[in-house]
Amino acid sequence: DYMIIASGTSNRHLQSIGEKVLEDLKAKNIELLGMEGENSNEWKLIDIGDVVLHLMSVNARTFYDLESLWDPDL
Repeated sequence: DYMIIASGTSNRHLQSIGEKVLEDLKAKNIELLGMEGENSNEWKLIDIGDVVLHLMSVNARTFYDLESLWDPDL
């Protein structure tokens, strides 16, 4: 399984990234298992099974710091 964490520079940027990912998944006949935060300006999650994509604002990414969950020193 994989987790991809990406940041957008603005609300519109996050929305555009999410729309493009969904468009490409559909074009490649990849099943979308779920989506959270569709109307959120801070964090959108796209679940396609083996891959989960987190689209986050810079502030949300800093606040939640998901990368630290895999810090070997924890």
